[in-house]
Amino acid sequence: MASANAWLWGAGSGFRALGGFTSQAQQEEDRRIVIESLKRYPAMHLRAAVYDSLLQFLQFKTGDGIEPQLSVLEAGFKHTIPHQVAAYLEARQQSI
Repeated sequence: MASANAWLWGAGSGFRALGGFTSQAQQEEDRRIVIESLKRYPAMHLRAAVYDSLLQFLQFKTGDGIEPQLSVLEAGFKHTIPHQVAAYLEARQQSI
């Protein structure tokens, strides 16, 4: 694979093999995992959320590592919000 993004999101990735963002079965499994984890470890989730929020607030730099994600997002957008895709693609943010 050429990059980490290709490995995570590319045509041959595990994410794509499971159906990507539009897979109903994958969404149901993801939801079940998250709900069970929250039930079993609520304090751990709360502690991690507070810590990570503070860390992000203190370390965030505008533009740090931001890159276009159209190849990852477009298929999901076309499936979930098809009426907004044209406006999304025409936005100035997409022409950077």
